Amino acid sequence: MDAVCICTLNKFHAEISIAALEAGIHVLCEKPMALSAEECEAMLEASKRQNRVLAIAYHYRFMKEAQAAKAIMQGEVGNPLVARVQALRRRKVPGWGVFTNKELQGGGSLIDYGCHLLDLALWLMGSPELTEVHGSTYNTLSKMPDQVNLWGEFDHSTFEVDDHVTAYIKFKNGASMLFETSWSANVKDDQEHISISGDLGGLSVFPLEIYSVKNGRLFDTSPAWLPCDDNPGLPQARNFINACLGRGISGQTRRSTPGFENY
Repeated sequence: MDAVCICTLNKFHAEISIAALEAGIHVLCEKPMALSAEECEAMLEASKRQNRVLAIAYHYRFMKEAQAAKAIMQGEVGNPLVARVQALRRRKVPGWGVFTNKELQGGGSLIDYGCHLLDLALWLMGSPELTEVHGSTYNTLSKMPDQVNLWGEFDHSTFEVDDHVTAYIKFKNGASMLFETSWSANVKDDQEHISISGDLGGLSVFPLEIYSVKNGRLFDTSPAWLPCDDNPGLPQARNFINACLGRGISGQTRRSTPGFENY
């Protein structure tokens, strides 16, 4: 066996990943990476010791809009100053599986959904070093009886995780981020939004638009066509396989071998 894809309950990601890496097997692990920073560090250490690939399946990085945004960040946006991230759903708590079980899932809307857009925004910004996070978590709505929920039924009396999270994040380079995610917000529409303002210009990822100043005028630009697959799982899989074969990578795969980009 050369590689495994770990798609278990979140609680077991670290245990199985480390066992596979210690056995000399490359690992593509579903997000979230693990339930704690300590577990994540243990996974990384196992990857380094065994010189095996460890990739976390944040497939939003491989969406065509995200790949294009990454390619144009430096030239069109410059140094990021402020990022705005929203991953909001209206009354859509997953009513299947173990999504509302804290022991097995580890968390709610943030660890399940918001982490995708948070990870993508951080990657687009160049993974700057954090200095400060002010955040709040809520689950008031989902603990109320007689829920209107569009994604199945769940037991409000045993709801253990967050259904709404907000944060203000500051980075060592002076940049900042406004972040919000929810499974069950009382808002008009679902929102998937990342916008980044830099010293040269700005962009929005979904849909991809570029905001610039040229010749004393303001321009909004959108692409007529974007390359890459409509299904981001395909380039993510190719990226992982290429990393395992030593062919170089893009995206999020980590390997300690020189020449491989680390995240």
